Amino acid sequence: MCIRDRPKGEARPLEGKADMIVTVRRGGRLGVDRTELTWAQFEASFASLAERRGKRGVILQAEADVPHGDVVRALGVMVKAGVEGVGIAVDPIRR
Repeated sequence: MCIRDRPKGEARPLEGKADMIVTVRRGGRLGVDRTELTWAQFEASFASLAERRGKRGVILQAEADVPHGDVVRALGVMVKAGVEGVGIAVDPIRR
């Protein structure tokens, strides 16, 4: 899922390849890689998906105006599934 309006921040590039990209969008929409899911689908299926795809190298991205609580909720699902490393995607600050 493409995000055009991520938060800005200073961060070094993530090393290696991501096993999955979890995207949180406005209006309560989210997805894993290119598949859109409801919150119920995400919460019910993420643990088994992480078992199959890998629990390292998961990237969490969100649109800049997504409520913080939605991002924390998604992160909680990932932590409960045993994901060991989550990278937060940001767009670089232009100076």
